[in-house]
Amino acid sequence: MMDVPMTPAEKSQLKDSIPLLTLAQQNGILEIVRDSCPQSNKAEVFEFELDMLTVRKCRELEKYVNDCIKENKKKAKRKEADKVRRDK
Repeated sequence: MMDVPMTPAEKSQLKDSIPLLTLAQQNGILEIVRDSCPQSNKAEVFEFELDMLTVRKCRELEKYVNDCIKENKKKAKRKEADKVRRDK
């Protein structure tokens, strides 16, 4: 799967998912794409095009983002369960 190019729909889903991550998680994206994107490390906004990344980098990024979203959902469920328990 790591060598299969992303479809336009997959790229769109990935682009839509990135803003759902926490700031710390978004910093993890920087670690993944930094070596593929020649930009100043001092830039306040880091921009990159998925089309400029290798297939492997896109898939690595996709896995990272999906893992982060799963973790965020788990945390939200735990937080909700804790709230319900406290409210009893």
